[in-house]
Amino acid sequence: MQSVAQRILGREVTPFTGTEERGLGLVESLQAQEPALALLLRPGGASLAPASGLSPAPMPFSIKPAQPVAGVGGGRRRALCVGIDRYPTAPLGGCANDAREWRRAFQQLGFEEPKLLLDGEATRTAILAELTELLRSSRAGDVVAFQFAGHGTQLRDLNRDEAGGDTPDEDEAMCPVDFDRGHFVIDDDLAAVFDQIPLGVGVTIFADCCHSGSNTRLAIGPPPLQAAGRDVRKRFIQATPAMEEAHAAFRKSLGGTRAARGRSAYDQAREVLFAACRSREVALESDGHGHFTTRALRLLASGIQGITNEEFQARVVRAFGESSGQNTELHCAAALRSRLLLAPIGGGGDQRADSAGSNTASAGQEAWRGEVARILESAAQTLRG
Repeated sequence: MQSVAQRILGREVTPFTGTEERGLGLVESLQAQEPALALLLRPGGASLAPASGLSPAPMPFSIKPAQPVAGVGGGRRRALCVGIDRYPTAPLGGCANDAREWRRAFQQLGFEEPKLLLDGEATRTAILAELTELLRSSRAGDVVAFQFAGHGTQLRDLNRDEAGGDTPDEDEAMCPVDFDRGHFVIDDDLAAVFDQIPLGVGVTIFADCCHSGSNTRLAIGPPPLQAAGRDVRKRFIQATPAMEEAHAAFRKSLGGTRAARGRSAYDQAREVLFAACRSREVALESDGHGHFTTRALRLLASGIQGITNEEFQARVVRAFGESSGQNTELHCAAALRSRLLLAPIGGGGDQRADSAGSNTASAGQEAWRGEVARILESAAQTLRG
């Protein structure tokens, strides 16, 4: 490993004996033995050019973006993924694919294998039960994610708890597979679940449907013109009188009502929600995937180190472009906008990234130095091979 550093610095190479230190211990030793290397190990330091001034040869290996790892700086990382295509009304074609891809993405980000509910499994009872249990079994330091891909709709507000906005007399709802029986997941249901988030648990929701989880955020409207000629489908169902009647009967059978959060209560909420689109836009799918999911997962794959919730939302909006007609919205308490995306509470997640994209915490420097150690070890393996 020392010989790798000496090659980078253009020094006389000490033969490798197999007894040298490894990992971060190696980094510390090399800095002591080769002062010039300290510049290379300092974030924002010199480039990896040899001391002789010659241009370095192309690296024979790729450097993958550092990703959060389970158990580092926090507790468990778990998720629930839901995708529904086989609706009794207006079936879709990309939601199950989306859920599978989100599950794979979460695993690559260090999550335990997420629970997956597809099509007929994704009833109202199953969705709420799995989500409730996921939160109930979480502890401070854990990170929880909930992803939903399917239809959304808007229903008459039965308990008169909605106030303000464009449509003050309507609830927003996710559509489980059994919604035709009135079994919707309305915003009141989600508020009741998320109000039970244990202290110290970070929760992030990704909703690829025409529903944002808060007042007056239902996505409606025509598809954008550039979507013409493709199998583009809206993830939105217009509630019919029969659906409204079934919904009213079902809510009555539950007994009692719960007022949804007022605007001040949202300032104290502990969950972070990424909605697929703005009010009066429409969440679309085509080519077997949701448009929001496609862009969001591409960004996750490129690495999320040091990215705040607000910055991630802005990047997804930019990925759509100005004429897409679909803009992601971020709904959360003001203090959570600067929290790092999918980061544990108290484990660096509260730190804001500065305008240069760097983190002010020393933990960020340690992660960078650890990445350098990994690069040097990979280089040594390549040279030995």
